[in-house]
Order: sequence, then structure tokens, then C-alpha cells
Amino acid sequence: MTKDELQTLPKYQLVRALLDGTIPFDEIMRAFGIFTGQEDLPGEIYAMVYYCRRGHYHIIFNNSLAPEAKEKVLFHEVHHIIETMPKGMYIVGIDCQHLGFEQDADLFVREIAAGFEAGK
Repeated sequence: MTKDELQTLPKYQLVRALLDGTIPFDEIMRAFGIFTGQEDLPGEIYAMVYYCRRGHYHIIFNNSLAPEAKEKVLFHEVHHIIETMPKGMYIVGIDCQHLGFEQDADLFVREIAAGFEAGK
């Protein structure tokens, strides 16, 4: 994802809204059909995302995450919503960080961070 793509492509509206910071987080997420929650997950699981039968997404965060980590994990899971899941790819598993779609989501987080820093 380039800076231009982030600023212009409709599929990144959610990311732009989250980075803008002028609309409350819960309002943004509801507008995009995403619900968030926190649970006591095993330590190696930072979060998980799934699409429910009612037609919206759920991101469940591990209660143990620090706020800074939670923000990075949010964008990682948002990448799955924007890019991975529409392609029909959906895997529930642990220790998948070496798979391409997980590496793509991590790269997405780094690109957002770099773009945000460059825009300051």
C-alpha cells in the first residue's frame, strides 16, 4: 500500500477514519459494521477477527494487551477485514505468523506507521 493508495482508495476509508481521530472509535467501528471486545485469550493470541452470520465483523482483543500494542493489533486485524477475508481466505489457527497473509497484515501495520510518521 502506498501513501497515495491509503489517501484515495475507498477500501481504506476505515483506516483513514481511525487515523484522523476526530470521530469516536466506537462510532467509526459501528459505521463499518465492526464490533470489538476483549477477552482473556491465551498469551500467544493477541486478537482474532471473524465474520458472523448477521453480516458484520467482530475483533476480539486479548485483555493483556497494552494500549500501544492494541493499536497495532487493531490495524493488523483491519487488514484481514479489508484484504484477506474478502478473498475468501479465513483460517483459525495459532502459530500462523509465517504464512503470507499474516506477513502481509504485519507489513500493512508498518506501512501505516511509516505513513503516519511521515505525515507529522
